[in-house]
Amino acid sequence: RARCIDIDECAEPVPRVSPCKNARCVNTNGSFRCLCKHGFTATRRPNVCLRRRAQ
Repeated sequence: RARCIDIDECAEPVPRVSPCKNARCVNTNGSFRCLCKHGFTATRRPNVCLRRRAQ
């Protein structure tokens, strides 16, 4: 039987570069999510957050 091993995308590659831009990478089972940092908002582009505009 083959076993699947979950890779932590948030810890890859070396040297460590997050797959998320202006966001915190959170590893999930089989994938990952990007949570925008304070003052940033999600965009239509996957894994990219941009600074919120002042209102």
